[in-house]
Amino acid sequence: NVSGFVIAGPRRTVTDDELEQVRKYILKKGRLLLLLDPSLRPETNTGLEPLLAIRGVSLGNGVIMDPESRLSGAEFTIPLVTSYPEHGITREFDLATFFPIARSVHVQAERDSTAQADWDIHPLANTNSSSWEEYDFQSTEATFDVATDTKGPLTVAVAVAPKKVFGHGGVELNKGRPPSMVVMGDSDFVTNASVNFSGIRDFFLNSLHCLPEER
Repeated sequence: NVSGFVIAGPRRTVTDDELEQVRKYILKKGRLLLLLDPSLRPETNTGLEPLLAIRGVSLGNGVIMDPESRLSGAEFTIPLVTSYPEHGITREFDLATFFPIARSVHVQAERDSTAQADWDIHPLANTNSSSWEEYDFQSTEATFDVATDTKGPLTVAVAVAPKKVFGHGGVELNKGRPPSMVVMGDSDFVTNASVNFSGIRDFFLNSLHCLPEER
């Protein structure tokens, strides 16, 4: 009777059988926290992309860089994050976090399918405007290329929840619904080297605690 399932920093592609097991778990109203690092080999992926796509979420294929908003003396690949759109996970949360060697998480522009229309996607954490996603990562001090890279702000975490359901008189029938999935473009931020910095532990625990639902 698992109330939440975490997949953190997978080092190989999820197999079709494993993906099917995760899909069945979600269909039983299971809840997922996905911490998915960027792949430095473009030909590889996590194997979870189909699961995300049907909910209108996709992953960036680069590494987020920020030469201005970062820890003092740190590399460009450790952007500081101080922007948290309003959500249950981020309510009254105003502490800095950082995500070492992270990828962006996108709301898909084309969301036409019936399955995608069933979900609301809420950004949880955004980088600053000085950041970008580097698609030809060769150095920790790369420069922004307007022709190939994506300029920030960039979203590094989202929550995915069922669409609101309204009854007679416009009453919301599933008010307070917890997210069924939280997706983050990094797993290194919760390692021993990072987790005690500023608000990182709180941000992670808020995300984790928001998932389980009483059964």
